[in-house]
Amino acid sequence: MMSGKTRVQYTEKVDVYAFGVVLWEICTRMVPLEDKKTIHEVYESVVTRGQRPAVQAGPGPNGCPRILLRIMQQCWAEDPKKRPSMETIRNTLNSDACRQEWRAFELGHISGGNGRLSAQRTRTHDRSHTAGSNPMGTEHQ
Repeated sequence: MMSGKTRVQYTEKVDVYAFGVVLWEICTRMVPLEDKKTIHEVYESVVTRGQRPAVQAGPGPNGCPRILLRIMQQCWAEDPKKRPSMETIRNTLNSDACRQEWRAFELGHISGGNGRLSAQRTRTHDRSHTAGSNPMGTEHQ
């Protein structure tokens, strides 16, 4: 792609950044940068000022498991060379640590933090997960 007289090289790392945004959308069920009206505003926000979508670890409407937050933050590294490969991301998502953290996170949401079942989270949980399933939907090899 040509930008003025400078040739910009795009690599897999652009897709890694985008994966981080999609992961954020899944965790938060929100639209990133929806307050930006033009592509110029998005560019200024993300490229010039280095802004990233807000997300928190733990229970709550914008919360996600800490391991997913770390993946997002790594995917959004300003220097593309510091972003993980998709293979590294896949391995992290398939790890026992990720599954354990996901289960703990889901249990926190189901109880609503007060020991009682949350009807909305329970419906989501019942519909999308079965006992022993992989929460990320990836297959084990």
